[in-house]
Amino acid sequence: MEKYAEVSVDQKQTILEEYQPGVRGKGFKALAKRHSINGGHTTIRKWYKKWDGTKNSLQKESGGDRRSILTESEKKKEIVGYITKKSRKDAVNYPQVKKNVELKTGKEIKLRTVQEIGKNLQMTPKKTKRKTPSEGTFDRHFFA
Repeated sequence: MEKYAEVSVDQKQTILEEYQPGVRGKGFKALAKRHSINGGHTTIRKWYKKWDGTKNSLQKESGGDRRSILTESEKKKEIVGYITKKSRKDAVNYPQVKKNVELKTGKEIKLRTVQEIGKNLQMTPKKTKRKTPSEGTFDRHFFA
């Protein structure tokens, strides 16, 4: 996955100084195209909302990181493993999955996050139906 090229504070300042609302060629879309800004006019609009005319207002703030609380192995072991094991007996209750994850990892996690992870890993909370060896085979002798 290729990371976006960082745009320096000086470049942002220069681009925003060029912006003139209502003037053709000086809007967010035109500036984004001219300066090849990844994210386009919406990115420039976000900069503009934060900008108060100084470079300091364009400094990158910490936060906004969307990394998961759980590691990939924790997701597979604690969420997928638990759902797979539970779904053999009954439908899985996500609040139970959440409790299990918190108990095993010691990390606090939101219920919605657990549900999203389950969905992204294509888990279903429904009970899985076990098939007997005879199920799924077609018996002809009934239709003679």
